Amino acid sequence: MVSSLELWLSLLGSGVVTGVVGWIFGGKQAKKQELKKGDVEIKKEELDYATKEREYFQQGIEDRNGLITELKAELATSKAEAKEERTYYRNKQNELRKLIDNLQNKVDNISLNYALEVEKSDKWMQKVFELEKENRELRSYCDKIEKHCKELEDKVETLEDRLKIYETENN
Repeated sequence: MVSSLELWLSLLGSGVVTGVVGWIFGGKQAKKQELKKGDVEIKKEELDYATKEREYFQQGIEDRNGLITELKAELATSKAEAKEERTYYRNKQNELRKLIDNLQNKVDNISLNYALEVEKSDKWMQKVFELEKENRELRSYCDKIEKHCKELEDKVETLEDRLKIYETENN
């Protein structure tokens, strides 16, 4: 009978078992290598993706920093322009205030002069009324004197007539 050792050696010698064993172990090893190769390819793809993503984010950061720099410059320019405009408009406002004060002083002077003229006019009108009153009183007094003179003239005539009559009678 054939011993198992001989069977074993014949099988090994013919290569059938070695081929099967090699295929089993070699296939597993090949699978491990393929898996490792796949892992390497995946890791390479991940690295490529990570690199591209990093570049994308770095570009975004650079763009953002550039935009921030531009905005800061624009803000500084806007602040400077706003400051210039504030100064300009404050100066204009001060000029307008001076003009308004000047006009107010002129209006005050005109009002004062008008008040003085009105006061003079009122005094003048009061004097005119007083003079008219005195004129009326004097006219009334003159009328009375004229009337009294007329009466006296009449009396003088009467007396002269009487004197003439008396003289003619006594002569």
